[in-house]
Amino acid sequence: MRMLRESEEKYSALMEEAPISFCNVNSKGKITFVNKKFEEVSGYSREEVVGKNGFKLGMFSDETLKLLTKRMKDLLTGKSPRILETQFKCKDGRWIWIEIEGKVIKKLGVPIGFQLTSRDITERKSFEQRLSALNTYSRSLNMAESMEEIYKLTLDAAEKTLGFEFADILIVEGKILSLAAHRGFSNNLSLKLPLDGDKGITVRAARTSETVFVSDVNKERTYVEGGEGIRSELAVPIKIGHRVLGVLNVESKKLNAFNEKDQKLLEILASHAATAISNLQYAKNLEMHAREIRESQEKFERLFVDNPEAAVYVDPDFHILDFNPRFRELFGYSLDEVKGKHIDDVVVPKGKVEEADMLDRKALKGYYYHDTVRKRKDGSLVSVSISVAPIRLEGQLIGSVGLYKDITERKQMEKKLEEYSQHLEELVEKRTRQLKETQEQLLKAERLAAIGELAAMVGHDLRNPLTGIASAAYYLKMKIGPKMDMKTKEMLGFIEKDVEYSNKIISDLLTYSREILLDPVETTPKSIIKDALTLVRVPKNIRVLGLTENEPKIKIDAQKMKSVFLNIIKNAVDAMPKGGKLTIKSKESSGNLEIAFIDTGTGIPNEIMEKIWDPFFTTKAKGMGLGLSICKRIVEAHRGSISVESTVGKGATFIVTLPIKQKIEGGEKVWLNMPESSLSTMMKA
Repeated sequence: MRMLRESEEKYSALMEEAPISFCNVNSKGKITFVNKKFEEVSGYSREEVVGKNGFKLGMFSDETLKLLTKRMKDLLTGKSPRILETQFKCKDGRWIWIEIEGKVIKKLGVPIGFQLTSRDITERKSFEQRLSALNTYSRSLNMAESMEEIYKLTLDAAEKTLGFEFADILIVEGKILSLAAHRGFSNNLSLKLPLDGDKGITVRAARTSETVFVSDVNKERTYVEGGEGIRSELAVPIKIGHRVLGVLNVESKKLNAFNEKDQKLLEILASHAATAISNLQYAKNLEMHAREIRESQEKFERLFVDNPEAAVYVDPDFHILDFNPRFRELFGYSLDEVKGKHIDDVVVPKGKVEEADMLDRKALKGYYYHDTVRKRKDGSLVSVSISVAPIRLEGQLIGSVGLYKDITERKQMEKKLEEYSQHLEELVEKRTRQLKETQEQLLKAERLAAIGELAAMVGHDLRNPLTGIASAAYYLKMKIGPKMDMKTKEMLGFIEKDVEYSNKIISDLLTYSREILLDPVETTPKSIIKDALTLVRVPKNIRVLGLTENEPKIKIDAQKMKSVFLNIIKNAVDAMPKGGKLTIKSKESSGNLEIAFIDTGTGIPNEIMEKIWDPFFTTKAKGMGLGLSICKRIVEAHRGSISVESTVGKGATFIVTLPIKQKIEGGEKVWLNMPESSLSTMMKA
């Protein structure tokens, strides 16, 4: 019994002298014990509270009492509720912030009451509120349009948010640190300090790129007087990376007036100011060098201003502390309605609870970005992109900032683009089937006229939706801009490729079906082959041997014939996927010019050799199969011929034969009143 009594006395003594507040209540809510720390924090003596019902002393709000009651019930059922952060009313009427946790007191295994442990977190809450207010100023800084506005907003934040009455901004100008703006009084408004000199606490901060705190300026030989009666000074470099732009300096008439939290907040403000100054300088430099870039920047800034993101600030347990007007606009809540509530309880719909738990765990580790769905106050759902970044102080997580962007319009646009793409594919597939089904009919009866009519139909059916799709893709690029995520960028890439591919189909059909009219000019074999090769990207594992001559001179349509040679060269490159050699040579024979293209590729099987000149025949995954057919028509329009020889596994030789002297009267004529399209685009087979 004596040992038990001594143990209890030691335990009571420990509780009595503990640095945190203890308050024991029995099962009926009456206070049975409080320690010295409780008396010190609350202002109540133990005689004033012991024996009284703790729920009726007015120390807590009704909402807090409900939460405490629930947590006590949870403790009795074996649950471990989270620490409760709430406000506490002291005897003198002051409200302070405390965090409370509790445990069950048992006697002989039977619960007889609760032990409530509390800590005063008023200072931390004050810091969080100052940080939240600082973030509000930071958003304004990024929208400032002049250096003077940046200086004013920075000094406003230093004075109104951080409480520093005397503040200066000094800017680095070459090797001089010059006073740019000040708040409070200053005896030297034209202050200019050399950075290589030994005067000025601010000079030391700029030169070392480190924060300098002087608790008593009278003991600092480098101090330069800025105002009468100043006793302590805190100078923080304004820097981007390792480049110091200036110094944000605050002063006080009190000795040792600044603490670590003041320093941290001032460093955050200096960082925001540095970003704003750097961005403004960058924008001005861009404006000096490129009008188009400046206009693009202005458009982006206007777009950003017109579409601000909803921001919310939460504590480490994801309870809402503050949010911006855009958040209220997006979700429909006022801050009073949801402050202190878990963010997931406010905006997460039932079907996304597990996802939200996963994202909460992810947020504790670092920054993340995620597209999802969230719930408004009225129960409606909204598609949003969420980016969350943790906030740490001295290595300890003190909260997180989440940005919610309404992406409903983007999701709708993505859906429309998918529908357009699918519709386009269906149209292409449908028209391709129609072309194949009518091929024999076109060959038996007025082949080119029938193709012309079909081309006009395809052009009418496809170019209208192609224009709409291209416009929608362009609009989406301008709307989303640099914030475009990888999925959207990938979708736009698919659409642009489909548009280009479909336009090529239309161009091939129109080129094949229209009348070929020649515009002959005098040229040489070497010149035209050289021009064609400049348009081909030849892999490193393929060697091109150009043996064409400058003689004889020949009069042909150089542009159209260049497209023929370009098509043949590309086919030869495609036939050598593992590398090889392409030899191009020319010779004069019996009044004709022969140009041969000899590759060492895979060769052409006999069953394919019989069909390669047929329209709509191709062995490639994409393409209409018109490339060689059009080449044949162009050569024949020059009164020439094109032939091919091949051995499977050894390669193929294409020979284009053109008369050196000829009277070009134009090629075969086809009815089709359509504008001429680009041959270079047409020949991308």
